Amino acid sequence: MHVPHPIWLHSAKITTAKIFLSNGEKKVSAASIIHVLTLGVKTGTELEVIAEGEDEATAVEDVVKFIAELED
Repeated sequence: MHVPHPIWLHSAKITTAKIFLSNGEKKVSAASIIHVLTLGVKTGTELEVIAEGEDEATAVEDVVKFIAELED
């Protein structure tokens, strides 16, 4: 997956919730492109989006939408 980092960081930082991604083996902060890259995500990799905080439901929806749009 190629993710332009300014957009990625913006998506993860526009919320007060802390956002994490997990590949099933490792959980990392979505606010750090370096951490996200350590997941070794490739086309077809399933990711779990996890958010903790006041607006966590909205944060998860926004990140899922962002990732889905990358696939188009």
